[in-house]
Amino acid sequence: MSIDQVLALTTTVIANFETLDVCRFGSFSYAAGSQIDVRRREETDLFLQAVMPPALGFLAETSLQIVNGLFALFMERNNIAWVARTRPALAFLTMFLGRTAALKQGEMGAYGDSQELYQANELYGHLFNSLRGSLASVFPPLPEMGQPVSPVEDLHAWQFLATLAVGASVEQQHTLVAEVREKVLEKVQLAKSGHLPAELAAALTANVNLFLNALGLDASQVAT
Repeated sequence: MSIDQVLALTTTVIANFETLDVCRFGSFSYAAGSQIDVRRREETDLFLQAVMPPALGFLAETSLQIVNGLFALFMERNNIAWVARTRPALAFLTMFLGRTAALKQGEMGAYGDSQELYQANELYGHLFNSLRGSLASVFPPLPEMGQPVSPVEDLHAWQFLATLAVGASVEQQHTLVAEVREKVLEKVQLAKSGHLPAELAAALTANVNLFLNALGLDASQVAT
């Protein structure tokens, strides 16, 4: 697809994200292991593999002005606290934050005190405030008794929280830690329990460290 076609696709998906089946029926609120959960999981995987790559690839290379515009559109047209319970939304939000951080770090001289930089900071604050009090809800539920633990299930959540932590103020970092503290402890304790294969335990720890390392911390420092 051409750049214009990818931009049109990305804009359409973002503007209507809340009405898409992968959002309306792909929320973590469905019971894990149920028939609807399995079907929606397959549909979400297909969406992530077929629709998201061109959109995310475009965002990874575009300007701050366009990132801000699409980020603002996503915020305006969707209930963020609700859509953030889906993997595709977390992928979009992670890319918005990651691309913004990369542009601000690599091209700070080009933006200075520009309107684009001001808007990027405002969008970050709006996103954070929209999720304040419900940050732990970006994680999928624990698997039912007897179901295998998979680090892949909550990878999107840890990636998102890591990019959110990078741009956070000290006060926002304290909020982040307070709201997801139980999730951090839960995963670190599980990884250190000795009940999991070493490879799986290492993967769980690596996920948690995505977030903790962004705060200058490490899972090895977590008391269990």
